[in-house]
Amino acid sequence: MEIVNSLNLLKIVHAIVKRIDEEIIVHGEETAYIAYMIGRSLGYSPQELYYLIIIAEIHDLGAYKTEKDKSLIDFDFSSPKFHSCYGYVLLKETAGFKNYAGNILYHHTSYSNRSNPIYNIPIPDDTFIISLADTLSLICNLSKYNKENILLRLSYLNKNFFNPKHIEILNNLIENENLLENIISGEYKIVLKTILKEQFVNLDDALEYIALIPLSIDMFNYDTSIHTYSVSLVSSMLAKKLNLDKDTTTMISIASYLHDLGKVTTPKDILEKEGKLTKDEFQVMKNHVVATREILEDAKVNPTLVDLACNHHEKLNGQGYPRGLDESSLTMADRILSISDIFCALTEKRSYKKPFTEENIKEILLDMCSKNYIDKNITNVILDNCSEFICYVNEYREHYESKLFKLIDEYYKLIALY
Repeated sequence: MEIVNSLNLLKIVHAIVKRIDEEIIVHGEETAYIAYMIGRSLGYSPQELYYLIIIAEIHDLGAYKTEKDKSLIDFDFSSPKFHSCYGYVLLKETAGFKNYAGNILYHHTSYSNRSNPIYNIPIPDDTFIISLADTLSLICNLSKYNKENILLRLSYLNKNFFNPKHIEILNNLIENENLLENIISGEYKIVLKTILKEQFVNLDDALEYIALIPLSIDMFNYDTSIHTYSVSLVSSMLAKKLNLDKDTTTMISIASYLHDLGKVTTPKDILEKEGKLTKDEFQVMKNHVVATREILEDAKVNPTLVDLACNHHEKLNGQGYPRGLDESSLTMADRILSISDIFCALTEKRSYKKPFTEENIKEILLDMCSKNYIDKNITNVILDNCSEFICYVNEYREHYESKLFKLIDEYYKLIALY
């Protein structure tokens, strides 16, 4: 099984989220560094420190959906239960990180309340490390990174809210290990980068987490996430039927998960509009491909993978977008992803349409072939097995939808009990 560098995974997440709220990324990094320093002082193993860093980095996963006009301080102090519960229900479904979902749920829980779990969900011990690290980062932000102001606010900290041992360690780190100086100067980023470059994540876990990012922004509008999931299924199935090699098939699978990341920048009223988009609205919608490229290039993703993820709206006759590439520039992988994207869109229910019938799907695909939009040979694989493809994608789509409905239901239950 292929693996990916943890730093690359976080870079993709950062590149997405910074288009919504860059401040929250800095907060996550600071929290991760502070938590790492406390964990190291407690004698955590390298593997324990790694997971502590990752969870601290994404502890506000549930706040990625926060409106831009809300400040970091506002969402963390005024309504912590919403983003804590939201982040928990998302992370618990991610195989590689589900054992750490409790840290997300309880990172605003008082140490004195540690014997009162919600919904019988255990409170992990290192939750209180993240809680203290989270608070110090917020104090730094509130104090405009002025050391004297930070120390003044720390002196008023409610000590009963935190583990006394962690407070003692934090004070020692401030006095003897330049903790605040490293945060203020940004030196802490070097420490985190060094650690994360040496750690790897199972590819399946990484892709599963990336697929959750659109949901973390809006779990209640899950069309993009379901579409991403469907395209990954169909493109992989097509690649196998075409007997492509393992590396190419894997590349297509990864690109499928990445191809619509830029839609996080598309206005909700356009994404959810019932009816046909106006010319101007369609132009805005088309910009999601440009945004996807910017996100992936910011994250230093392999250029071949970037192109593959961003070529799914190109056409063989050169009339596609955003670059107007023609068949001389479009690879087999490009063509598979493009056809998979179209096929899935035709089979899906949207706010403005019902799923097309098998007969309609075949007619539309044949028409696109006749206009030299898509590859005829690849399309024939779908046409010859259309019922199989439709049943396959619908079965898994229903499973995925059911999973999302359960997440939403659990979210509301947790909110009521928090």
